Amino acid sequence: MIISGAEKRSTKSRFSNSLWVKIGLTTLVLAGIVWAIVAYVQQENRVFPGKVVCDAENVEGKYFITDGIKFKGGTSQSKDWAFTGNYSCKVWKKRKYGITYSVYNPKPGERYKARVWVHRPKGTGGILVAAAPDNAIRTEAREPKQKHVEWELFEAVLDVPGNFKQNRLDFYVYTDEETLYFDDFTVERIKVEPTNYDLKVLNLDIADKWMDKIKAKRKAAMGLGILISADDDWIEGEIDENGKKIDVELRLKGDWLDHLRTDKWSYRIKVGGENSWNRMRTFSIQQPEARNFLDEWVFHKFLEKVDVLTPRYDFVEVIQNGVSKGIYAYEEHFDKQLVEYKKRREGPIVRFREDLAWLNVRREMEMYANDEGIYNRQFTNAEQSGQIAPFKEGKTKKSATLAQQFEQAQKLMQQYRHGTKPVEDIFDIDLMARHYAVVDLMNAYHGIAWHNQRYYYNPVTSKLEPIGFDGFSGGHEMGLWRNEARFIGEGTFNEKYDGIGLLTPLFKNEKFMEKYTEYLYLYSSREYFEAFIES
Repeated sequence: MIISGAEKRSTKSRFSNSLWVKIGLTTLVLAGIVWAIVAYVQQENRVFPGKVVCDAENVEGKYFITDGIKFKGGTSQSKDWAFTGNYSCKVWKKRKYGITYSVYNPKPGERYKARVWVHRPKGTGGILVAAAPDNAIRTEAREPKQKHVEWELFEAVLDVPGNFKQNRLDFYVYTDEETLYFDDFTVERIKVEPTNYDLKVLNLDIADKWMDKIKAKRKAAMGLGILISADDDWIEGEIDENGKKIDVELRLKGDWLDHLRTDKWSYRIKVGGENSWNRMRTFSIQQPEARNFLDEWVFHKFLEKVDVLTPRYDFVEVIQNGVSKGIYAYEEHFDKQLVEYKKRREGPIVRFREDLAWLNVRREMEMYANDEGIYNRQFTNAEQSGQIAPFKEGKTKKSATLAQQFEQAQKLMQQYRHGTKPVEDIFDIDLMARHYAVVDLMNAYHGIAWHNQRYYYNPVTSKLEPIGFDGFSGGHEMGLWRNEARFIGEGTFNEKYDGIGLLTPLFKNEKFMEKYTEYLYLYSSREYFEAFIES
């Protein structure tokens, strides 16, 4: 077939036009698909705009719609009450959940704040929740932040942790029982100011032969149910401090198995020679969970604020034999650095020894496994018989000054135990009042059990000062548990008051109680406490 040049040009033009039409159609189809995907994503709230507000005014099917954003819970719309506009979200015991919004793909380090106004006809109930779907992270607001006529503002703030793996956070309101009305629900991502917190690193190296000894000790403790420490438990190790190798001795630390169950074992560490770590000669490291995470840290900060002695307590990343073990809490031990750091003169730190009580616990646990009453029975029996001893006993005995001061401290401790001297002649009453007011406010009762009490003998005042620590190990063992009292001293002057062991003479002393009550009122005031938390 012979085709002329004109026909060739015509055929080529038709082919070219057809190709461009196909390209154009394909582009339009792809653009349509992309637009549909974007629209779907936006419709399903997959892209968080930074802040969303549900005013409960408009409903489409099962959803509230505000500014094109969907919120679950539309079937709960009600015109009974409204904070703004004409409608709100009504929940009651048969429809517990109301307005709900999900943020997708949150990033570690982000912070979200949810707020909602609630009308509570009976003045109770109502919860605003911010949580991961499996509650791995969760925060709730059950009390109002502020009030306006018959409405109250609830606010919940949630920080996304660094190890967060899930792709969603849920924000929602619900009731546990009462009929409630929610309005003007907001979720926003708020700016997190950079922190100047400098996380320390503790590089700890332990040779294989010493690790074998530690593992054997842990295995024995796991089999028995408690850790009983002995003088021959200490093993050798080394700390690498900015390239400087420092010899240390260490052993497993803790009485109960919460210090040993995971692969983050607790250690007591003594730094050799004239060296120190972070200006401490003896200290402990333990997983933060053993002291209820940040609760113990806040407790120490409160004691520091009111000038009550407390060991230095903070957090550190522990790298053991080149492997990161994660975040630990470190805590200063009872050495002269503790009091000198707080501007006190060196003096003995004393306690009631608990060794025999633990040996009795061990013996009975071996004989009567799983007897939950063993601990309380043995420690109650030992309260009046525990030997009074100083920390750093060898050093104390070698120093004529410290030995003499210890004798005075020991006499005061005996008078305290047997109630043979007015407590104001034994203790610095003002500091004792501050200490126990903070304990009450923080719910930090574990540290005031008799075997956890620690006192510093102040050679200037010739009196004992409390050392606050260990407020949260193993639960709350004093105060509120005994009779549902709301604070330690409640009922002290009632004729039928049954006492709280060693603390009874203290809380029956009028001079102490006046100061203790004064500090309770001060520390628990909203203005004082919120200023402390902000600091």
